Amino acid sequence: MMAFPFNSVVITVWNANSTLNGITNFFNNFNVSTFLPGVSFTTFLALMYALIAVILVVIIDVVYVAYSFSKKRFHFTFPLIFMAKVVPIFVTVLFLPIMETLLQVVNCNTSNDGTYQYLQSFPTVICWEGWHLFHTTVTLLFSCAFVFISCIVALALFEPRMTTNQLTARQNSNGEVIFIINKIICQFIFSFSPFVTTLPYCLLLFVLSGWLYYAYNIAQPCYDKNASKFFRICSSYYFWTNLMLLASQLLSGFNFQDGLVIWICGMIFIGLIILF
Repeated sequence: MMAFPFNSVVITVWNANSTLNGITNFFNNFNVSTFLPGVSFTTFLALMYALIAVILVVIIDVVYVAYSFSKKRFHFTFPLIFMAKVVPIFVTVLFLPIMETLLQVVNCNTSNDGTYQYLQSFPTVICWEGWHLFHTTVTLLFSCAFVFISCIVALALFEPRMTTNQLTARQNSNGEVIFIINKIICQFIFSFSPFVTTLPYCLLLFVLSGWLYYAYNIAQPCYDKNASKFFRICSSYYFWTNLMLLASQLLSGFNFQDGLVIWICGMIFIGLIILF
């Protein structure tokens, strides 16, 4: 999530080119698009459809468990174990890498003469023609299904009891759902880049991060103090980063160049304040 405020679309807003090199290089190491130019388009398609197959398995498992619960009868217990242990990993930790990989199939650039579009990671592939249109349709359908299932799992699959020893026990999963919404909106927006200026991106990131900040810092759904501190620090860092990005954007007319320095200093103090 912290990579979005340093995305290439808004990177110029910080107005600190020399200092940003290390930060952008660090976050680029976590982007799927960084590694795609080194593989063939056939290999990418194989990876993409393997992920779609995994999504299909997750969907089938969720539907089967929900149906079995409604009938109060399980013919097989393995789907229940898979639902409790494996599915949460796919809809949390692996959610963004999966979605970023799938959306690479629609990450197109316009040619120099403006007559056609091609895939950014695979310039020889023409977008919106032939098999690419088929791959795009299938990918977007399963991406939407994966987002929907992820929200359902986040809302329904959590430990609500205060007396349990689980660190993830919480009152509700609103923060998880807001986190998923943040990731998918940012992923789509920065993949398609629909805005001409950088201000709409800065405003969008600020609003979404403020929403996430409210979910974990004001509502504080986690029972465990350490877990609560972890989520509060993460959401505060994300909100602070986007606040400084928006401030740098609004003050760009005054040749403001200290946004990144203030951001770094604030990160230290925010962590210390929440911890102690």
